[in-house]
Amino acid sequence: DLYKSKTELKGVEGKEVEYLNSKEMVNAEFGMCVTDICREEIEYSPFEWTATVPDMKEAIAKVNKSIKRFLYYPWGVWITAYARRNLFTAIWELGEDYVYVDTDSAKYINYEKHEEYFNRYNRNAVKKLKAAMDYHKLAMEYVHPKNIKGQEIWLGLWDDEGVYSRFKTLGAKRYMVEKDGKINITVSGLNKKTAVPYLQEQYGDRIFEAFDNDLYIPGEKTGKLTHTYIDEEREGYITDYQGNRARYYEKSAIHLSPAEYSLSISQMYLDFILGKQELEV
Repeated sequence: DLYKSKTELKGVEGKEVEYLNSKEMVNAEFGMCVTDICREEIEYSPFEWTATVPDMKEAIAKVNKSIKRFLYYPWGVWITAYARRNLFTAIWELGEDYVYVDTDSAKYINYEKHEEYFNRYNRNAVKKLKAAMDYHKLAMEYVHPKNIKGQEIWLGLWDDEGVYSRFKTLGAKRYMVEKDGKINITVSGLNKKTAVPYLQEQYGDRIFEAFDNDLYIPGEKTGKLTHTYIDEEREGYITDYQGNRARYYEKSAIHLSPAEYSLSISQMYLDFILGKQELEV
């Protein structure tokens, strides 16, 4: 139901809140599945913090006996393993044509050579979805709802995103693409809506060359905010964007300030790339 709502509400004007709620709840369900059952119990006395690790068997038994429990830890473990397995079948199929994979995507060359694998995978996935819906006596529409454009969006199938004219990666969750003349980036922690225009303005046609281990983006262009916790009492006057002045008094607060970003390749990934270059030489 949440997947259906997420798909149908995406891009619908006036339904932004409902869309985000559905999307976040889908993610939350998985997160709750794999939340550690045996967590430290943190206690604070006036003079010190203490952390106690509960007995694992007792902690698991307590969760299993709770009438509030509606999820099952092994579901999350199985989902993760099965998703990795499915992704690896693509890596295995692509062989030397493999370029990059993310959690649920694959970038590669020689499309026609591998087209049948993806079609075969999707046909098999549809059969599994139908079997699951029949078993649980649920309507098939829940696994292929239509988006705002009337297109069916199947759950768990490979989608063809088209052809990139250029692609460059600096490691996991860090890549830049050019498609149909448009530049886009995926960098964990960066807002592409503010970062891409800045990079285009700053580097122009050299944007792919600039996307390297030394890339720096100033705070006002990253879309990121640093949270600073203020635990002391503060008071004074503040002026809003319309020029209205008012007095404030707060016992504690959080200050938000623009956060700069420096792109750096992890040492492990750098060693891997350099090692491969040495092998090729």
